Amino acid sequence: MEIKNLFLKYLQYLDCKNILDEIYVSKFYNFFIELKRWNQKFNLIGLKFDKDIIIKLFIDSLYFIKTNIISQCETILDIGSGAGFPGIPNAIYLTNKKFFLVDSIKKKCQFLINIKNILKLDNIEIINARAESLSKKIEYREKFDCSLVKAFNPFNISMEIIIPLIRIGGYCVYYASPNQEKIILKNKSIQQILGFKILDIYRYELPENTGKRSLIIVKKMWKTNDVYPRAYKNIIQKPL
Repeated sequence: MEIKNLFLKYLQYLDCKNILDEIYVSKFYNFFIELKRWNQKFNLIGLKFDKDIIIKLFIDSLYFIKTNIISQCETILDIGSGAGFPGIPNAIYLTNKKFFLVDSIKKKCQFLINIKNILKLDNIEIINARAESLSKKIEYREKFDCSLVKAFNPFNISMEIIIPLIRIGGYCVYYASPNQEKIILKNKSIQQILGFKILDIYRYELPENTGKRSLIIVKKMWKTNDVYPRAYKNIIQKPL
């Protein structure tokens, strides 16, 4: 009961319609319990304290629903989903959207499948693959409305991997710290190379003074050159 009360306490900060309803809170709670159970064996997350897990993973992930692009996003990627953040909390609340959770590590995908089944989340699909390999497949390239990126790779590396998967006019939402935001805003050349622009920045502060955060909202403006993404080794060694 204590965990549910923590969810009720911190979900209020989002000030979103019906998010305190039992149908959502119970699924957040069951996801939390299963995450803790699996984490004992597989070390899916590094956070140890319940409050930190709820605030820094669940609540932070859910700030996507505060952006003004939701109505334009029907198919949503979560690249490097890992333990299911930010994709699963958003899929729990945004039941009318289709989420694609992508991770290259099989055991993490097994965990995500388990969560999908337990929570009966029919609006998510799990893909066990490297994101840069998906971009080379015609059934995925430039097919998605939006991608969420949280704790994946630095912005410039993430954009080269992800922008080729987004349709023209689609979006990418990158979860950033204030320091990351400053670095991102300095690198303007990558926008021209990959064909996107930074449309907006949604800034917020997490509960209990646990940190300031930014959502860097990127809009894809034109078709990505077929040479991108490069081989992962080249992306890392010579980032844009």
